[in-house]
Amino acid sequence: MKITLNHEAVFLGLNERHPAQTLFFRFIGTDEDGKTEAFLTRFRDLAAEGGLLFTEPIPEPGAGETARLEEATGDFTRVTEQTVVAHVTVWLAQLWQSQQAETAKAVWSLVKFLKGRGTREETLRSVYTGLLCRLSVPCGRALRAMGSGDPPKVMYEGEITARELYLLYTLSLAGCDVVYAHHNEESYLAADPIGRFSSLVRGSVFTPRPARTAAERETSAGSPDLPAPAADAATARADAARTAGLVCVNSWLEGGDVWSAVLENAARRGGRGPERRNIFSLCFGADEREVYRNRLFFLREKLRASGKKWMLMTLRTPPPTEKEAAVFQGAVTPEELAARLTAGDELTTLLARRALLTLLDERAAAETDGGTEAGLPPRLAAWLARYAAELFAGEAAADAPPIFLYYGPITADETDLLWLLKEIGADVLYFSPDKADSEVFHRRLGPPLGALETELPGDLPWEPFPEEEIRLRAETTAYNASRELDRVLYSGSGLYRRRQFTRSRPVTLKTTYDEIPLLWPVEAKYRPNFQAEDGVATVPNIFAKICGVEKGLTEMYWDRIAALTTQQTCLVTRLPFFARAGAAETKEARNFWQDDQLSPDVKKSPYYRYEHLSPDTQELWLEKTRELLRGDLLRLTEEEKFQALAVLLALEPEILRLVQNFDYTGEVPKLLIVSATDALFALEDCVHAAFLNMIGFDVVIFTPTGNRDIETYIDARHFETHQIGEYMPGLSPPDLRRRRLGLKPQSWLGKLLGR
Repeated sequence: MKITLNHEAVFLGLNERHPAQTLFFRFIGTDEDGKTEAFLTRFRDLAAEGGLLFTEPIPEPGAGETARLEEATGDFTRVTEQTVVAHVTVWLAQLWQSQQAETAKAVWSLVKFLKGRGTREETLRSVYTGLLCRLSVPCGRALRAMGSGDPPKVMYEGEITARELYLLYTLSLAGCDVVYAHHNEESYLAADPIGRFSSLVRGSVFTPRPARTAAERETSAGSPDLPAPAADAATARADAARTAGLVCVNSWLEGGDVWSAVLENAARRGGRGPERRNIFSLCFGADEREVYRNRLFFLREKLRASGKKWMLMTLRTPPPTEKEAAVFQGAVTPEELAARLTAGDELTTLLARRALLTLLDERAAAETDGGTEAGLPPRLAAWLARYAAELFAGEAAADAPPIFLYYGPITADETDLLWLLKEIGADVLYFSPDKADSEVFHRRLGPPLGALETELPGDLPWEPFPEEEIRLRAETTAYNASRELDRVLYSGSGLYRRRQFTRSRPVTLKTTYDEIPLLWPVEAKYRPNFQAEDGVATVPNIFAKICGVEKGLTEMYWDRIAALTTQQTCLVTRLPFFARAGAAETKEARNFWQDDQLSPDVKKSPYYRYEHLSPDTQELWLEKTRELLRGDLLRLTEEEKFQALAVLLALEPEILRLVQNFDYTGEVPKLLIVSATDALFALEDCVHAAFLNMIGFDVVIFTPTGNRDIETYIDARHFETHQIGEYMPGLSPPDLRRRRLGLKPQSWLGKLLGR
């Protein structure tokens, strides 16, 4: 269905948009009939539910975050496309390959824009490092949701800085729908004077919506009165101090068995009078996937049967609602915030006030500029009021401490919420299968964590919380011994097990002609410039064209070519050597390649023939296809890109066999072409050669005529050209595979009789 991309298109799937692209709108003002407000409310809800909602300034990355980035990326003096790809791959390793590619392209687009504006290199590096930090936290969730047919939603409201706008622009290029909303656009235009980043939707009312008065809140339907504080600001600290020593965290545990202790009621935990004995536990990393996910599944099943109050939080903590935020509106000092905080019963309220004051005091002492992050205290106060009241409501909480279970990636602000909840007596359990999430806790300023920390040996990608049990397979003693031996042998030893890597990054070697037969049989791991880092193998490969016949000796020439035909060689001796893509396939390709975007729905096409391949191979095909069509290895018009995609949707079975069997540390597969006529390479031929080069294949073209052939679509700067002797037209290649085996050419009678 062809549509016009107005702002309502953000609620359509990508395959319903034409072109199939993500969108970035800025809403300045509203309108009289309420349509704009209705749109923004709907988009805001989607952003809060599964994307990113920024209603306050985005904090600048702290020194710890910047130091971690520098440690991961190393020193660099200039921001180039290659450094961006390398840094995104290392820094955002939790993303899929395709998500990393989209993010790297988006970051590089912003860098190119800033370079074009004449931004100084020092400033550019500062913007770039800040952008990468923010893409990890707080934007990691949105990036992990990219690539589906429904882009994640990102919304920013209010005044905006240039660096915050750069972040929104990058997210929109990477694969998110973005909306910026304000009643004026002065701060926006200061960073984007001509409005190139987004499309403008201008209303007719430009005054900010006035805050409701107390009388209006009292009379509005469904809006309860603001809770009256139980203490004023002057006495908030004194009242809160009365709760000192009433919460005992972890020290009562015997042996630290969190899994059993969390199910115990207050009586079994001991304690006297109003004392609350609770648990604060952090678990980072994972063991075997089945074991880890079953552990989480059965924990939830036991909690459901326990009769306790408990909550499970995944993805992100919903921001405070308008009602929740209004309670703390206008409060300036920590004492004023604490005085307005109520959390159910009197004891929980006093504990919550004490916890909030302690945290804010620590923050103020740690801030070098004497202040605290803008917007953070009111947000924390609203969160604490929400979850404290919900967890400790009713009489059950006094007998059975409530449980707050958080699973998955977490932001720095949310770590503060967990700390506050454990300070009021709730059991707080945090689980992340990625050990790197521990750094979010440890680099956060403030009071000691006071948590029991468990680190499991491995890492797993984030997945939704398990909804069902996974059938387990028992491990034998021999299996465990084999796994331990595998860990010792293949961890930083320079040895690699078969198919240890599922991703490849080619690096084309500049070689002499004489080096080609020497490197030809050498496995990838023994070639110069081989690297294996962060799950990616950098495969050194050969891409060369050899012109002429050495000394005019044709027999020696054919023998040397025959010596290069191995079992992992696709040998081509006549042009064109691959079938031309049909008109139907090319027409179909138009639906999946629009505005330099490859739709993930291409896998739903009837012309997509790779469902039988392993998931890793299919992901590799998507990644390299997108990279090839976007890059400069092939010189293609937009129409020719459709044809190229059609070709890549119909790769030859022999090519697929070589791709599927390619172990990136082992023998490098080959595409060996003999171009002995005056024919130019067709588009299909060049697409195959370029695609295989990008996977890591060795590609060599022997051209005894010295004519142009592969240069029709591939510039000569992308491969090495060797002039080895006399140009000789009119040669006819013999049966090179038989020649390699030392067999004589078949006579016409032998061919007829099959001998």
